[in-house]
Amino acid sequence: MKENILKSFLAVGVVSALFAANVGASASSIENTNIESTTDHVLLDVQGKKIEFNLDPEVQGKISNKALEGIVGQVDDGDVITIHKIVPASSSPGPISSITRLNNTGDVSTNAWYDLWVNWDPLIKSNISRDNATSAQQIISVAAGKTISLSSSVTKKTSASVGVQASAPTAQINGSITQEISTTYSTNETWTGPSEASGYRSRIFYWTGYVDRGSYSIRGYGNLSGDLYGPYTGSYTEPTYYIEWSRDI
Repeated sequence: MKENILKSFLAVGVVSALFAANVGASASSIENTNIESTTDHVLLDVQGKKIEFNLDPEVQGKISNKALEGIVGQVDDGDVITIHKIVPASSSPGPISSITRLNNTGDVSTNAWYDLWVNWDPLIKSNISRDNATSAQQIISVAAGKTISLSSSVTKKTSASVGVQASAPTAQINGSITQEISTTYSTNETWTGPSEASGYRSRIFYWTGYVDRGSYSIRGYGNLSGDLYGPYTGSYTEPTYYIEWSRDI
């Protein structure tokens, strides 16, 4: 009897550990995730809310628990959410010039009167917090049993925010950070609501942008003097990807 009880206890412990590894841990980015590519269903219990997520095939293996937790804060306890798309920013920042010519009107003050330009090192990002959800933006609401289109095209976007010191090389800083991620939905696209037999009245589609937050530093060297310019430091918020999802109510 004691042996059977011990076996049962160990079995429950193993199952609990596996469940926690699959659902509870978080990843730092959409590339580094612990939600397996074969997982199409996730249940999260965050801040007293129990939310069920269904993952469409194209997002499986590409999304982190932290990204899903960002959506939890925007829905109600017991909701069932479907994740349809996860799309990274279309391009990396750049290419940008590594030179600021000092004989032109610009942001940078001359350290030595005979410097002609500044050669800038690549911008360094640090203290990065990833997978931060912005406020959900509604795309369209569709009644049960219906398929409809938008009456006019709409654009959803999330923009960067960069703090820049006086005399800092604004072009090099902003050029090293993705400034915007956006999507335009046209009237040609169709959107389908829940089935009439589902018990839900409608399906609301949303767009949520995600950002990195962190600090940056950049420095350069004068030509001809070799004098140090900077380092210039600041904070930034950078759009990285968006998620398209829906909620049945």
